[in-house]
Amino acid sequence: MSHIRSVFRLAFVALGLLAILAIPQSHVVRAAPPTDLFISEYIEGSSNNKALEIYNGTGTAVNLSTGGYEIFISFNGGTSTATFALTGSVANGDVYVFAASAANATILAQADQTTTSGLWNGDDFIALRKTGAVVVDSFGVLGTDPGTEWGTGLTSTADNTLQRKDTVCAGDTNTTDAFDPATEWNGFAVDIFTGLGSHTANCSSGDAAPTITDTTPVDNATNVAANTNIDITFSETVTITGTIAVSGSSSGLQNLTPSGGPTTFTLDPSDFTAGETVTVTVDDLQVADQDTDDPPDNMAADYVFDFQIAAPVAVCGDPATLISAVQGSGGTSPLVTTSVTVEGIVVGDFQDYTADPPNELSGYFLQEEDADADADPATSEAVFVFDGQNPATNVAVGDKVRLTGTVTEFGDAPDTLTELTSTTNVQVCSTGNALPTATTITLPVTALSDYEKYENMLVTFPQELTVTEVFTLGRFGEVLLSEGGRLPNPTHAAEPGAPAQAVRDANVLRSITLDDGLTNQNPDPVRYPEPGGLSATNTLRGGDTTTGLTGVLHYLDTTEDFRIQPTGTITWDHDNPRPTDAPAVSGTLKIVGSNTLNFFTTVDAGPDICGPLENQDCRGADSATEFTRQRDKLINALVEMNADVYGLVELENDADASPAGDNSDPVLEDIVSGLNAAFGSGTYAFIDTGVIGGDAIKVGLIYKTATATPVGGFSILDSSVDPNFDDSKNRPVLAQTFEDGNGERVTVAVAHLKSKGSDCGGAPDDQPDTSGGNCNGTRTAAAQAIVDWFATDPTGSGDTDFLLVGDLNSYAKEDPIDVLVNAGYVDLAADLIIDPYSYVFDGEWGYLDYAMASPSLYTQVAGVAEWHINADEPIVLDYNTEFKSAGQISGFYSSDPFRVSDHDPIIVGLDLNTPVTPSSGIYVSTTTPGSVGPLSFGSEDILKWDGNAWSVWFDGSAAGLQAKRNKHNINAFSIPDTAGDDVVMSFAQNKAAVPGIPLTVDGMDLVMWDGAAFSLYFDGSDVELTIKTQEKIDGLQVLDGSASPINGGACVAYLLVSTQGPGRVTDYTGASLKFGGEDVLGFCATSLGDVTAGYWHMVLDGSAEGMPRNSTNSLSLSDDGQTLYLTTQKTFNVDSAVGGHSMVYAYDFGTAEFSGPYFIAADHGLNKKIDGLHVDGDLIP
Repeated sequence: MSHIRSVFRLAFVALGLLAILAIPQSHVVRAAPPTDLFISEYIEGSSNNKALEIYNGTGTAVNLSTGGYEIFISFNGGTSTATFALTGSVANGDVYVFAASAANATILAQADQTTTSGLWNGDDFIALRKTGAVVVDSFGVLGTDPGTEWGTGLTSTADNTLQRKDTVCAGDTNTTDAFDPATEWNGFAVDIFTGLGSHTANCSSGDAAPTITDTTPVDNATNVAANTNIDITFSETVTITGTIAVSGSSSGLQNLTPSGGPTTFTLDPSDFTAGETVTVTVDDLQVADQDTDDPPDNMAADYVFDFQIAAPVAVCGDPATLISAVQGSGGTSPLVTTSVTVEGIVVGDFQDYTADPPNELSGYFLQEEDADADADPATSEAVFVFDGQNPATNVAVGDKVRLTGTVTEFGDAPDTLTELTSTTNVQVCSTGNALPTATTITLPVTALSDYEKYENMLVTFPQELTVTEVFTLGRFGEVLLSEGGRLPNPTHAAEPGAPAQAVRDANVLRSITLDDGLTNQNPDPVRYPEPGGLSATNTLRGGDTTTGLTGVLHYLDTTEDFRIQPTGTITWDHDNPRPTDAPAVSGTLKIVGSNTLNFFTTVDAGPDICGPLENQDCRGADSATEFTRQRDKLINALVEMNADVYGLVELENDADASPAGDNSDPVLEDIVSGLNAAFGSGTYAFIDTGVIGGDAIKVGLIYKTATATPVGGFSILDSSVDPNFDDSKNRPVLAQTFEDGNGERVTVAVAHLKSKGSDCGGAPDDQPDTSGGNCNGTRTAAAQAIVDWFATDPTGSGDTDFLLVGDLNSYAKEDPIDVLVNAGYVDLAADLIIDPYSYVFDGEWGYLDYAMASPSLYTQVAGVAEWHINADEPIVLDYNTEFKSAGQISGFYSSDPFRVSDHDPIIVGLDLNTPVTPSSGIYVSTTTPGSVGPLSFGSEDILKWDGNAWSVWFDGSAAGLQAKRNKHNINAFSIPDTAGDDVVMSFAQNKAAVPGIPLTVDGMDLVMWDGAAFSLYFDGSDVELTIKTQEKIDGLQVLDGSASPINGGACVAYLLVSTQGPGRVTDYTGASLKFGGEDVLGFCATSLGDVTAGYWHMVLDGSAEGMPRNSTNSLSLSDDGQTLYLTTQKTFNVDSAVGGHSMVYAYDFGTAEFSGPYFIAADHGLNKKIDGLHVDGDLIP
């Protein structure tokens, strides 16, 4: 999360290398034997083929552990680092190979130490270090990201093998000098490993050429005094003849005679000019060693070094460049690469000193004083000053600072961070100054580009901001905050497609990340919540809030977003405290659906030994310690919920569980053992299915033996039952019928559908995230298969009460859920919980964990609740031990239920009872064709329930209506006399061709069948209805004209009508009458047929009575005219009427109260959605 720079060597280094290449043969150098280890081979091959070979030519064995040797890696110029301590020893003349554990077998055959961690790419710096982080060799340039690689061709650092030349006898201890691999390395093509495991260095113990070992000032020194002397120290006693050239870029050349010696010599130049660059050249032929072991005698090459004289001392308050001018009004500075002098107030101090704490941002935020701010709202008034690690000048918030630096845009275009680098003449002008006024930002912003004008400035958010994500709190110290409450998942809040995308777009604009000011991963301690920092007992949960957030606005290139770096303590309001107790639900039978977070009794020790064929990854705990931690959390959570039946997902699909029925399943046995240890022996048992499907995980059922008795055998839905259920992607569904103490039955099914995490082969199965995500088609087909499977009564229960629990991996508005809801199943979380959620991803909340009740069971649901113990909590508080310090392994863990999984469990309370069978006749049409028992029907038919069985009362296809593609879907109908053949009906389609009627019929028209032929009964266009979808007639009752309360009953017929949606007609008084799909209109027909006329009026204003908008789906009137029967398109909860669609409710005109349901089609085997309704007789018992 940080960026680390280095100062590059100047061009004279390259000139020096050219000079070395030009040395005549008499100047060949004999190198001294190595005095320490160095890197002898570097492999950056395909995939995980990565290795380093380390050579010992010191003359004695080296113990790597006691010497504190380690490999240090700085990734991408310093955005993150890794360190690997080396163990064992390496003999003299031998090599030590460090490699990736997943490398090629040829590499691993030579490897002395391996790691499972990710290793280097061609743009990453590597160092071999020993105790005290002393560098003994380096590879690359620390703090620099070369883009892809250093070097070119076969000697580049990407996708090549590099072997150290045998003339190299020491490592490169300068981590920031220029790096050209071709100088010291031979290159080979990718995945060439033939030289790995041995190395030869031609290093003699003979005489070595004299070298310069030290200079004062050092090479590239800055801010050197103008009157400085120059000291040069050699590796041995030497004689210097002649003068040494000292050239100032402004003051010119001075040829100076050295004094002192014979090892250290001094030059005393005339004072230099302020700000100039001085270059010192020592001619190799002027320097000769004083020993007699020759050759060599002279230096191997000219030695050139330079330094910069301090600029004239600036005075605080002198003219300076305004920071607003540095920033400019665009996305990048107009002054990039320009050296500028600025002066401002430190508003955020994130300098990186080793003990203050380490791993800060390596700089500070400098902002203009209010008086110096410009009047342009498009220009930021602050800049980030990058000054590296342990800078010479330590600043503090409130300091007024003046400095000179180079304007730089850090990061990958187009979005970058404007900052000053290569700073000089840093002066603290004064301390304790008042800070510039914090700029107010109010969320949501209009566009993300709005943040640019506040970049690096002190800002404040006056609103209450809600914690909407803590997933990366432990890893990076980050918290995602949002205005207006948590961010909803798009397809939880809106229909897939454009509506959901609009939610996503809004989410982005109303959220901001709060960082911790550090750059390292897995910080210890984790800063938030303050005070105290994160621990198992001091957590920060989704839904907690902070108000008045203040800090500096920082652009972070690695995450490509603007975020807040804190400038003070953040105050948190814990508005969402931990629910220590599981929520209570009413009812006599409690069912729990719960995710176990890959509960495996087989510890993941590395090899793929899990799954039915024992060849899959073991996804659970990585050690016995982790397993114990995971198990304790899980058992404590299940004990607290104290369910009669648990439906569990993400259980190990252990090969040892087979065969079914042998009462042996290591995973379920372990959980039951834990429950029985808490409740008493024999309290719980499990449904012994054996292996289910071919995946590494499965679903399972555990039940309390005293309250839930299994009836019959279990049943499995997989591809063999229904090819539409793809069990290569979805986990098979498990169903078992249970009987309570009163003999009432319910079938509990557990499902775990395919996740969105990987694709299913492309469109149309895979959709954009806001349209259902990957594998939407697979999950939708599985949902339909579940509906069809339930219709077969797979366990032979003889009861229509079904409860589906589990992880459907679909949010509430997505297609798979629509399939279930349209089939009559009620989403209990949506229906009975306010703002339900069980899962968060990327800060967006919704639920994937469902309890879906069949229509008949819905009326027996006594209570539903989610227990929010997981999704709200930071993931770092789970059972895992990786990426945690020793203190965090204990401090972040508790055996309590919190963060036992990443999904919240759902709890359902049931009061099971036997449905009442009505004595009246019920007539219905359905939206789609289907079957009930042996009876098949179409959407052009009318079915009759006589209290015992279903029959087809009106055979539409026999009358000439077309079943194909629902061309004549009966949308509404009315039967004047059930003893006769007459029926009046509407169709869900416009422009329907009806036998015997010359013109086509639209959805707002009515036709009559008299037992022999069709005729046009009602032309809706004659009386102001239109062909718009919402004005189609979907509810109908035809009465004698005398029943009309208007026009004195002078009507040829009186019709009660509901439509699919809103419209407008003229009422009997001549006024405009608006209506909605929840209303019931009355129509006094003065003529019918080809010429329809009459008067409209409002009979039931549904919205005024509390009905949901456009909810009425069909209607029928009781014989006495006092009770209106109706079905609804959606879940209904008005007065004492509570239920779902395809249930018949009643409205009493006398009391103006809704009640019911009084008939549930699914109770009698009909699982298709009701479209039309006629009730013959009294339905209310």
